[in-house]
Amino acid sequence: GAESHSVWRPDGRAIAVYAKRAEASGIYLKDLGGQEHLVLRDDKGAAPVPESFSPDGAVLAYTRTQGAQHSIWLLTLGEKPVARPLTSATALEYSPKFSPDGRWLAYVVGQQEGSEVYVRGYPSGEPIPVSSSGGVGPVWSRDGRTLFYESAQSGVRTLMSVPVSVDGSTLKLGAPSRVVS
Repeated sequence: GAESHSVWRPDGRAIAVYAKRAEASGIYLKDLGGQEHLVLRDDKGAAPVPESFSPDGAVLAYTRTQGAQHSIWLLTLGEKPVARPLTSATALEYSPKFSPDGRWLAYVVGQQEGSEVYVRGYPSGEPIPVSSSGGVGPVWSRDGRTLFYESAQSGVRTLMSVPVSVDGSTLKLGAPSRVVS
């Protein structure tokens, strides 16, 4: 079968991978010994793309792709995994990434003018814009104090960084700055 979009579980003992198999396509958990089991089956042609684990490895954020629509879903793992939508099925939201402390989720929102990076509280919260001149591919620094993303202003790809701090339950974002282009 074909496999793509793998992401390591935080304990380093397994990966989640999207796989197309004769018996079923969907997200599989594969341990280091090569054992695997299906945790989420494709739903009516909607491909689930694994993106990021919560720090405790209990929740997998994934993008559910169906045609041109992309929405963010959360899969709570366990004896019987449970999937629930985080964003609307009619949205164009994708690439969810948990912060290292698990309190925040960065992601991309597609808009007519282009894509922008947002962050919101986890498990709930209002979207906060991170980028303003285009952005994709959010990635948190290991300490959670910086959020990186790629911008493509004027057709030039640029790695951007945004300082992040938390005051109680409030996320504070600094101004984006160019890292490399």
